[in-house]
Amino acid sequence: IENNEKIIALSSMHEYLWPQVHFFIGKRCNFDCSYCPPGIHDKDSAHLLLGEFKHALSLIHLKQEKKKLIITGGEPTLNPDILKMVKYAKSINYKVVISTNGTAPKKRYKELLEENVNLHISFHPEFSNNKLIEKIASLEKYKDELSLKVMTLYDDPFAENVRSIIPNQVLSYHPIYGKDLEHEYY
Repeated sequence: IENNEKIIALSSMHEYLWPQVHFFIGKRCNFDCSYCPPGIHDKDSAHLLLGEFKHALSLIHLKQEKKKLIITGGEPTLNPDILKMVKYAKSINYKVVISTNGTAPKKRYKELLEENVNLHISFHPEFSNNKLIEKIASLEKYKDELSLKVMTLYDDPFAENVRSIIPNQVLSYHPIYGKDLEHEYY
């Protein structure tokens, strides 16, 4: 983003909702899900630099006291500066949400959760294994800051496995378009 460029932020008309900025911090991802559009992820794109992150946020002017920054990507937790980005966003009054595939080390998730980040974690049948799901289950202390979604239908064996490992957490289910649309419920 250059100095002469403008960012337009849109938010809900409802005053009680927080305006949200969805910030795509880069294409680098350690997954290659068959249903993910190829243009939004790869394994070797450069990481967004902290200075670029700060500059982009400086171009967004929201008047509301409460506002959310939803950090997405590829896989945002791969960025070595993610914790610094979170701390900076918090310093300018953003509530931070990170959309992640759950593969970061447990230590990194704890650091982010200790900064009051909300983690939106998605479990992918092609890549999420029991070890990964068990790691997320071990974060039960922070369950109010976790939003867990399973990228399949409720009655899929993968979803049943996730429920068996994380029985005390609310899960949401998201069908894979093109794969799950032939299911009896559609």
